[in-house]
Amino acid sequence: MKSIGDIILMKKDSMEPYENKYVWFFLYLENIYLSKSNWENIIINMLSEYDDDAIMYILEKLTELNNHFSSDLRSLLKTKRHSLYSEGALFKDLKIKNDLHPKFVMLKENDEFIFHRKILNTWFEGFEDRDGKIVKEFQTTFHSSFWEIFLYKIFKDLGYSIDFTKNRPDFILKNQEYENREIYVEATISNISINGRKEDNRGLEDILGMMTPPHLNEEFDDEIEEAVVRYSSAIKTKLEKYKNDYTNLKWVKNENPYVIALSSYSQVNYGREYIFGIIALLYGLYYSKIQKKFIKRDYVEKKEGVKIPIGIFELEEYSDVSAIIFTSNLTIGKLTALIKSQVNYKSQEVFNLYQDFTDDDMTFKINMASIDSAEVLTDGVWVLHNPLAKNKLNLKEFYEVGITNFFEKDKEYYVYGNLNPTISRLDIPNILVPRYIKRITSMTELYNSHENLDFIDYYILPDFNKIV
Repeated sequence: MKSIGDIILMKKDSMEPYENKYVWFFLYLENIYLSKSNWENIIINMLSEYDDDAIMYILEKLTELNNHFSSDLRSLLKTKRHSLYSEGALFKDLKIKNDLHPKFVMLKENDEFIFHRKILNTWFEGFEDRDGKIVKEFQTTFHSSFWEIFLYKIFKDLGYSIDFTKNRPDFILKNQEYENREIYVEATISNISINGRKEDNRGLEDILGMMTPPHLNEEFDDEIEEAVVRYSSAIKTKLEKYKNDYTNLKWVKNENPYVIALSSYSQVNYGREYIFGIIALLYGLYYSKIQKKFIKRDYVEKKEGVKIPIGIFELEEYSDVSAIIFTSNLTIGKLTALIKSQVNYKSQEVFNLYQDFTDDDMTFKINMASIDSAEVLTDGVWVLHNPLAKNKLNLKEFYEVGITNFFEKDKEYYVYGNLNPTISRLDIPNILVPRYIKRITSMTELYNSHENLDFIDYYILPDFNKIV
């Protein structure tokens, strides 16, 4: 099957009188359509030579050239039940219409999201649903299954084999480099509290506010403290599960690392939490927007006056936790960014605000996801190591281009791996970009002129023997 790469290579092939074979190919497709003479069968036969990703690319390119053709071709592929429009395991009809999650409904019923569905079904390939619940949960509660499927894809891409013969923990990872050792990973999410503002109340100002710097965000402290409360509950629950259940299982060995993987959905605007909440909870480092620096604190206080301890990686009671895998960026916008990194997807634009640890002059930057500025799967994922862990992760075990590793040594803090992690992501319809582009791009100037997140040293090419 021909791929996107084969289509791109056409640009290097000359074909008179056209600029190249690439230009000829798309004009040829359009001419077949305009001829209206058996165009459906001819085009379907031509596309049978291409894989689904390549067809995604072709559809988006045709949208630029002839939107009517692109629309008619999409309808034709859907009528022919082409694999691109296949429901796949995740989107099959379970006859539970009244219980479906709004995000699932949006993905399933809107054909603008055929590429999103394709990515999700691809991630899910090979996943063994041991308790028979994940598809139903993906359709009804969405976030926890979304996170678990995303983790599965990451672990596969990192080269781990996953032992599905045991029903818990969520992931038992094996790496050929460490034959006698496994890593136990338990996935969890932090949800919006019962009394919290719900996502269906999220409006345009919330979306545009994804890139608002802390000093302009009146709710910053409330958001970070709420995040800490929600994270703390999720992590504590999984730690207790390990102590009270997993350690009693004959296949769980107490010398292997135990990692909790946490994705935040703790409030309406979880996408801008970055690492502020998790750094506070694990290491006691709280960002003061007034002092413009991280300060040490011992607790945050819930609205009811209950104090929640922070700096839990300084406490012996959390020493069973080897590390936390964390993100606050796993959104529908993440899928859109990955699509735009493959094809020229026109419906949405995705802006990524990120921190460049290597640039002291302009630390905060924005880029737009595209084929030329591609987003990798793991961008926005952090691995935060516990300095007091009984069973430490080897620092090489989650060393990957998109993952940012964070660790403490001798009361100093370091990062390595991805030194340009995403802070937040703004995913908006293309038609709105001209109206708001100045506001969006101005946020980097405000970040760079007012915020100071420079509390960490970094390793570009780490000497693992030196920094362990």
